[in-house]
Amino acid sequence: MRKIFGFVLLISMVLSCKPLQVVKTDSEEIKTSVSTEQSDEINALIAPYKAQLEGAMGDTVVYLKEDLTLEKPESTLGNHVAEVIYWAAQSKSNEKIDFSISNFGGIRVPYVGKGPLLVKDAYQIMPFDNYVVSIKIPGRVVLTLINHMAEQGGWPVHLLRYDIQDSQPINIQVQGESFDISKEYVVALTDYLATGGDHLSFLKDYEYINTNFYVRDAIIKFWETKSGSNEKIEAIKDGRVKIID
Repeated sequence: MRKIFGFVLLISMVLSCKPLQVVKTDSEEIKTSVSTEQSDEINALIAPYKAQLEGAMGDTVVYLKEDLTLEKPESTLGNHVAEVIYWAAQSKSNEKIDFSISNFGGIRVPYVGKGPLLVKDAYQIMPFDNYVVSIKIPGRVVLTLINHMAEQGGWPVHLLRYDIQDSQPINIQVQGESFDISKEYVVALTDYLATGGDHLSFLKDYEYINTNFYVRDAIIKFWETKSGSNEKIEAIKDGRVKIID
């Protein structure tokens, strides 16, 4: 049902166009239009899907114990999204995932209030068609990645800890162990980041494994697993990323 969202959005964009458009090519102008009859046909086509979508968006998936907020260097909302990315990647991987990250700008709301979490909340948190992926990279590249996150004031992470001093990372730990630059690490993140987005061009040379989970769908699925075990969603700040004066 959630895949219907993109379809309805696309059709809605078509229907919002002006009745007459002029498209210029090198040799001619082509006039295109959508007739009233065509619009009626498209409306009839998407009507049942719109009803399903509107109903699904308002569905309660699970309950949130406390407000989630987004801030640097660490936040409850950022920690939650990073945990979901880790969970989604690990659930699809035969290999141990060492830690996960999310870029700060990829999370599109600054606040989620406690109480019922709806399907639409997941779409608002992460509206983009970004997949959860995993990538194996050498320690020197991991250090470059952490350096970048520290320079940006801290990004959401899970199972990774570091302090920021003078915009540089220190005291780096992965799953409770000191970071080892001689090791390879498997990192969960989005395909947007794995392909160089948000100034991570140094990751483009490494092949990633796609879980085929959109991040927003992973969020909903994670919420559903908690709901099934009668748990509430909860995220805390634990000092995993902090700035030292």
